[in-house]
Amino acid sequence: MFNTAIDISAPKDELEDRLQELIKNITEILYTNISRGLFEKDKIIYSFLITTSIMRNANQIKITNWNSLLRGASVVSLAQEKEKPANPDPKLISITGWDLLYSLECNEPEIFPSIANDVIDKHEAWHKWYTSENPHEEDLPGEWNTSLTSFQKLIILRAFRPEKLLFAF
Repeated sequence: MFNTAIDISAPKDELEDRLQELIKNITEILYTNISRGLFEKDKIIYSFLITTSIMRNANQIKITNWNSLLRGASVVSLAQEKEKPANPDPKLISITGWDLLYSLECNEPEIFPSIANDVIDKHEAWHKWYTSENPHEEDLPGEWNTSLTSFQKLIILRAFRPEKLLFAF
């Protein structure tokens, strides 16, 4: 497969251009050949993992965001924990989901400033979003839809509706 990728890669005068061409073709050939051996249900996850790996290596996805999606809430200080606002809808927002939102607010205030408080203050709009049949296909309430990247929106979806993540991928 590597030899095929080398053979089909167009020659370039600059080394960096040649390397980019090789990386592109090797990635494409490997992806295509591995995908042929996967069940349909596994292709979405595989594609997501390849895409996010490329984006993480290009520093387009912060490692803290990646960890939030995979692991959920990160640690907050005892002082922050004491100031954590009450979950506005405990029947629909799980404890782990609320913890994730609050930890995002505390640990990444430049990306998720006051998100937990925004959910409380604009609860009606948020409630409409997370109770919709397909929240992964709808815009987030307020400025969150434009201020967050697609990957960061996945973290928000994980907090409210983790069962919809595969569809969002």
